[in-house]
Amino acid sequence: MPVHYSGRMCSRDEDTDTVFKVRVRAGDLVDQVEFHVTGETPIVKTYGGNGGQQCADFDLGPGEWLAAVLRRQGNSLDAVCFETNTGRQSQWYGNQYGGRALPRLVAPPGQTIVGLVRPSGGCCPGIRDIVCIESPRTSAPWRGRHLLPYGTRE
Repeated sequence: MPVHYSGRMCSRDEDTDTVFKVRVRAGDLVDQVEFHVTGETPIVKTYGGNGGQQCADFDLGPGEWLAAVLRRQGNSLDAVCFETNTGRQSQWYGNQYGGRALPRLVAPPGQTIVGLVRPSGGCCPGIRDIVCIESPRTSAPWRGRHLLPYGTRE
């Protein structure tokens, strides 16, 4: 499957701003995604509504940051999975057999995912893009062979 590098990037305010936990509410569709972000004042970025049931959190360990988002969607976000710079993946949230697999959204080298771009309105809107900032300099480098752009080798 081809890799999609996001064209979106925001400036980095703090060297410590990274997602340390992803929380999802889902049933047959993914209703809500929360990114818990570290920083001087920790924040929670919420995407979507309150439907579905809260699923198991995806906690990132020391030296990990979000590097890719895998998704299945048709008219709605059927399923989503998150991947760290070490290649570790969350469970699939939602219905991993619904919709169709879309190209993975991968943070460009040296960047980390800190946000999602979802359309407003509608029920369980899909993920259009990711928002990235410079990744932590002290963290482990990308080791996942599958995070390289499509058609390249380590």
